[in-house]
Amino acid sequence: MTARVSIFRTLDALRGVAAGYRFSASKLLSRAELALIRRMPFRVQSAYILELRQVIQFPQQASSMFGEIFINEVYRPVVALPPNPTIVDLGTNLGIFCMYINQLVSQAQIYGFEANPRLFPYLEMNIRHLPDHKNRVDLFNVAVSSEEGFLDFTLDHANLASVASTAFLDTSSFPDAANYRPLRMPCARLDKFVPGRIDFLKCDIEGAEYSVLQDGLLAPERVGQAAIEFHDLKRQSHRFKHIIEAAFANGYALYGPGSDEMRTPHEIMEGVSKAAWTSTITRFCARDL
Repeated sequence: MTARVSIFRTLDALRGVAAGYRFSASKLLSRAELALIRRMPFRVQSAYILELRQVIQFPQQASSMFGEIFINEVYRPVVALPPNPTIVDLGTNLGIFCMYINQLVSQAQIYGFEANPRLFPYLEMNIRHLPDHKNRVDLFNVAVSSEEGFLDFTLDHANLASVASTAFLDTSSFPDAANYRPLRMPCARLDKFVPGRIDFLKCDIEGAEYSVLQDGLLAPERVGQAAIEFHDLKRQSHRFKHIIEAAFANGYALYGPGSDEMRTPHEIMEGVSKAAWTSTITRFCARDL
């Protein structure tokens, strides 16, 4: 009897290893596929990506996002999300983060905000094709800000999935500056759409994060966890420092992208300074979670 139990346990362990290998293999194959598509001399309208388990629009624009989100898991929650979580994705782009979080949770309410009006229809198509669609996803073609009204953006007309916002209104120093055009987009406060508690906030809005976070959004009673990409750090270092210090004082533990090691505000600022980064991702987790 003991031998039979041992054999079954060994088989179960081998199945687990095989499953883990297949999962890793699908990530690597998907990354290779996206890298190949990105190098093609013509635009690929859509492609089936194994790890995403679906067809996505404009896969050439998804390669770097896939690497960040699925391979490096820079937006991974620090602790498990509660049942039926509320998740907000600011800067949804092609929906890669929605695809990632859709594989982690069920019975969630996900709100996606994408300001780029040229990109938005393709985002909608991607979300309609989410596999095992066990979560509700509501999309909004609006920029989130601390005030109602309009924001001035610069839009890269040569790159459908790219939108540069308030931090990059002056694009004269860009090597592809001729591709950019000004565009006014509607903006609204987040509490207009999501009045209650947010269990997880992902934010990548190309510099507009500083005005959004001025609204007192980073408070543990309002947002349980957050992963925020901060841009233009050379010019905005004082605002970045103020945000992480205030969040730390308000009851958040701070983490780097994909790291489970807590950091102090000083350590985060020191790391940014030493690396001379122009952008960085900081994760916030309420200490009482």
